[in-house]
Amino acid sequence: VIPAELRVAEAKGRIYLGDPAGAVRLYEESLAENLSPRNRLNYQAQKAAALALSGDCHAAVSEGLTVLPELEKQVASPRTLSELQPVRDAAEQVGNEEFCTRWDAAMREGSRYV
Repeated sequence: VIPAELRVAEAKGRIYLGDPAGAVRLYEESLAENLSPRNRLNYQAQKAAALALSGDCHAAVSEGLTVLPELEKQVASPRTLSELQPVRDAAEQVGNEEFCTRWDAAMREGSRYV
């Protein structure tokens, strides 16, 4: 276990305790470390979800749009795609059709491999 993984576990705990803004800070610290591409992508998705849960819908969608291209290329991680569900909800709230359309398509594509 590396420090980034511990911070991510703490970030998840902060979300469960109703402090998504505190979780965002922990995700940012984790993302500053040297991570495998898979973990980086997953943590970015979790950060985007925490932003959505904290009410910062525009930042959540912006962060989520940095994750989607990798998932669209390979859809190797349905779990990471699922992490973006709160971002999908936020995108719908702010009328970001691009994110909604791309996420929905990735989910349909990913469901073929599950």
